[in-house]
Amino acid sequence: YHLLAMAIEAATGQRMADLYQERIFTPLGMEDSFLLEGGPEPGQIVNGYYTEEGETSNTTTWNASQGWAAGGIVSTAEDMARYIEGLSAGELVQAPGSLEQMLDFGDGLVALYTGYGLGVGSYAGYGDLVGYGHGGQTAGFQSIWAVFPEQEVSLILLTNSASCGVTTEFMLPLAMNSQLLTSGGMAVEDGSDTGAESADAAQPAPLPDEIVAQLDEFLGAQLYTEGMNPQSGAPGVILLVDTPDGRYFNAAGVASLEDGTPIQVDDRVEIGSNTKSFT
Repeated sequence: YHLLAMAIEAATGQRMADLYQERIFTPLGMEDSFLLEGGPEPGQIVNGYYTEEGETSNTTTWNASQGWAAGGIVSTAEDMARYIEGLSAGELVQAPGSLEQMLDFGDGLVALYTGYGLGVGSYAGYGDLVGYGHGGQTAGFQSIWAVFPEQEVSLILLTNSASCGVTTEFMLPLAMNSQLLTSGGMAVEDGSDTGAESADAAQPAPLPDEIVAQLDEFLGAQLYTEGMNPQSGAPGVILLVDTPDGRYFNAAGVASLEDGTPIQVDDRVEIGSNTKSFT
């Protein structure tokens, strides 16, 4: 992906940071997203952590130039929802067939995916559910997103731990929640678009209380608690689920282990290899 980005920059005469802004962030109204090309400024992102052999380190100052076009984008759950909607609607491609090529997953397991296209992997094996998306990890963060087109459901999970394992354990418990995925979510009304103007349209309705309670329980289960294996939970977690019946959007835990600042739904995190689908 670094070589690809170098070729893109040579062909366009523009920096990748500017291309992401011009071709993706601005058209989709992703106002809190950017390419981080060095260490973050204080307050740009929540604190990130890595735990190894029981020792937790603050890795927030990791230099994101290592990730660059393969892992350097910073975003929020709301911005990622706008990205998923725009990508799925074909708003980010111009050439006919480009989206189909991107979503041509082929056969064979690749990492946690049942197939892999162009910066996007497929999720299958969860009963009749078939979806696609991607996961990401940096020195202090893990994230994952998925779309189940038939059910019209999209899921976004962001954490501030690189070692928590929640991204690899995320799909199965949510996908098996048939009550959630039997009627799903990110349908775009006919004639609408995914630009900044539509992003500020009417807010999605909340989901039914029973499903909210289930998702609250799932969210809490992803947090590190005293006595737990420190590599089985994250200090803070943000979860956004869009379905035709409504939206779930909540955060739990802390943005900083040092001062206990609660994590918020609009906090920015590094999305790691999710950057690949942008490139």
